[in-house]
Amino acid sequence: MVVDIEQWPVEGSNADTQVSLAKYQQTLKAFRRADPSVKLGLYSVLPVRDYWRAIGWRGSEELDAWKARNTEVAAALVPNVDELFPSLYTFYGDKDAWIVFAKANIDEARRISQGKPVYCFLWPQFHKTMAFLPGDFWYAQLDTCRRLADGVVIWGTMTGAAGYSPKKWDENAEWWQATLRFLREEGKIP
Repeated sequence: MVVDIEQWPVEGSNADTQVSLAKYQQTLKAFRRADPSVKLGLYSVLPVRDYWRAIGWRGSEELDAWKARNTEVAAALVPNVDELFPSLYTFYGDKDAWIVFAKANIDEARRISQGKPVYCFLWPQFHKTMAFLPGDFWYAQLDTCRRLADGVVIWGTMTGAAGYSPKKWDENAEWWQATLRFLREEGKIP
């Protein structure tokens, strides 16, 4: 079970982040009490999603600050989860920069995971425009995660309309054809 609560900040003022971390701990413990057999994780919290600091664009000082923050968040939350789920959504059209972003996040997740599995959240649409990724870009994302992570969670497609309704399914969409190619290579489908 992946808990997705995006309103509790884990960065910012110390008072706010401490409250958020306590809320996450309470929530995870409540799920654990309800069903101890369920494997738990948090979407996009371990590590903290930050595109620019992860790729080192703001310099090594900012990268080090990101890692330090991840260490603090991990100390509070990793004991309460079974798996880590970094968010590797696509913000920009630069495939090579995305690979740097993904590798940094997966490496960071592994560093703070205490040996727990890392599953990447991917979405075949650009985060801001909701346009679909070109097939080769999407395939590169799947392939990067295949090499570096324990698995992938694919977030569904949606429109930008109010309520984020699902997009009409397109069997011929480039991203879907790339997914099928990937699954065939993995021996998951004939």
